Amino acid sequence: MYYLLDKLNDNSFLEFGLKCFGFAIPGIILGTLVERVIERLKKEKNFSPVNLLFIQIFLSSVVLYIVQHFVSNRYAEEWQSTTPALLFVSLFFGVQSSLAKNSLEAANYYDI
Repeated sequence: MYYLLDKLNDNSFLEFGLKCFGFAIPGIILGTLVERVIERLKKEKNFSPVNLLFIQIFLSSVVLYIVQHFVSNRYAEEWQSTTPALLFVSLFFGVQSSLAKNSLEAANYYDI
């Protein structure tokens, strides 16, 4: 997939838009996948907010590691250098609404 995105340059609006979609869609899909796993764990297991937070951060790290090392290292490198690639990271974490909720609950759990 990244091979196709790499062939696009950001000079035209259409190519820029296609590149944005090429980064945004996987970010939404993978972030939603992590979110659903955490929501299922929350429903079916009795984990504390702290444990859920650690599991979510670990699972997010594993997904990002897999994308970087097994999908495309260059795709992951662009997260830090291009505007379209920023959409992947922002949407990956943005759709994980339980990340913020678990963070607040963990802080309250320890009275921070």
